[in-house]
Amino acid sequence: MRKIFLVLLGCIFIAITSCKKIGKSQIDGTVTEKGTGLPFPNIAVYLESSTKSGMNSKTNPTIIDSSITDANGHYNLSFFMRLNYLYRVYCKPTYCVNNMYSGIAGNGLPTKNITKDFVLPPFAYLKINLHKTSSSITDYADFIVDYSNSIALDVPNYPFDRLQGVYRVKGNDSIVVSWVQNYNTPSVYVNHSEKKYIAKGDTLTYLINLN
Repeated sequence: MRKIFLVLLGCIFIAITSCKKIGKSQIDGTVTEKGTGLPFPNIAVYLESSTKSGMNSKTNPTIIDSSITDANGHYNLSFFMRLNYLYRVYCKPTYCVNNMYSGIAGNGLPTKNITKDFVLPPFAYLKINLHKTSSSITDYADFIVDYSNSIALDVPNYPFDRLQGVYRVKGNDSIVVSWVQNYNTPSVYVNHSEKKYIAKGDTLTYLINLN
């Protein structure tokens, strides 16, 4: 009985120390526009945490804090840091893959105040319209902008015209717009991709012609 008690006590001790809190920490910084250095207001900045294995696997990290930059482009994130947890701070939109900072608490990551500044390209807008002239049955369809997360398209089995949405993208640069459609029986697969340039602040209307 004493042996079982000691084993259980050891398990409890491991569980407590493995999630030991280092203390209250904060990450702050400024988001500015690439090329001009002007502050970027109203940008969402997120802080995620996970175990060391969790961030590298298919399990989703947990968002533990978020912030919106103020008029001066400043953000602040506060959290209780846990030993050996992996933390990642990044700003949206998600295509800015270089605007990410991560580290392991107690293993290279500062344990108190951290300053991380981000630089984002200027914004433009992409307006997606859908057009379909046939009554084909679509198994699935989606579109992707700059190799980011795909957005599923709801395609009815009849002709239609519809505004899919307006999306914020990088400006003064070229973006890659791709879309796919799988339809009919036997299955027909359509894959289309092209590069488009959008100036800062402009809106590009893009038409997806579905079969």
